[in-house]
Amino acid sequence: MGKYLASTQLIFAKFGDISWTDLGIATGPSDTPLPEGVLEYVRVTVIHGSTSVNHKSISGIVNVEIFTENGLGPTRALEIADALDTLLSKRTSGASQTLASNLTPMGVDKANPALQRHLYSIPFNYFGV
Repeated sequence: MGKYLASTQLIFAKFGDISWTDLGIATGPSDTPLPEGVLEYVRVTVIHGSTSVNHKSISGIVNVEIFTENGLGPTRALEIADALDTLLSKRTSGASQTLASNLTPMGVDKANPALQRHLYSIPFNYFGV
């Protein structure tokens, strides 16, 4: 298995952890449509960047778009970002390592004005063997 597929699978596997699934937040990759009428969900994108320590290693960023109901303030998005930190931030798992996260409020979602959007970003390293 190559570095792109292996690193992506390791990252997405983290969202199958019971500490995340117990929260009941609809989660999917950025190109997967989520159920209609859902007012709270996250979309995950893995962006691969530069090669790291060898040709089988790579660094990149995981972007998690957090969508919450518009008009209720940022509290729920902040709670979800904290849960993401618990799941992802400064973790080493097998051949992957994550660093410190960043959260950016993006405002009202252009595709659905009933939603607020925040962008949670976290750098990662994948160390292929």
